[in-house]
Amino acid sequence: MTVRELYDHFLSRSPWVNPAATSDRIEVGNPDQAVTRIGTGWSGCTANLEAAAADGCDLFISHEPSFCEFWEPKADFRGSAWGRRRTAILEQHGMAQMALHDTWDNWPIYGIRDSWLTFLGLHRPLLFHDYLGRPNQWLSLHEVPLTTVDGYAAEVAARVQPPGQRKALRFHDLRTHSNP
Repeated sequence: MTVRELYDHFLSRSPWVNPAATSDRIEVGNPDQAVTRIGTGWSGCTANLEAAAADGCDLFISHEPSFCEFWEPKADFRGSAWGRRRTAILEQHGMAQMALHDTWDNWPIYGIRDSWLTFLGLHRPLLFHDYLGRPNQWLSLHEVPLTTVDGYAAEVAARVQPPGQRKALRFHDLRTHSNP
């Protein structure tokens, strides 16, 4: 299977995605390249790309687009130091990069929304709607146990530590925390 065939496969099974208006795309690499090993991650940051390259991956699929061109078309993120580093890793290892944001968000059970709801133990939906109030799968509100914001933030932080969350932040830390 090629990078393009895999991309087309995901889009063909995601009727909620408008192919002409999506951030989902093959961002770097040869679309006709054969794929035998895939790495995945939330983002195509250098650490994730280096790990995938070390594992011999032909393709890295991220949730978030690696260069943000869809949302910030006038910005030159590819030309930034981190953008050039990401591209260099991909090119050096002959690895393609694909972003599947809109596709991956709503994939039933395994998508970002459903898998995070399960991971966080949120099983009681209160409402599904879009920003105009119409039924939609993009946004959902779920019942959480009665607690304080600090208490719930601590519970979420404890749940995400095993997969690699570096530090559990308390609510007041979030207001002063700078992102390195």
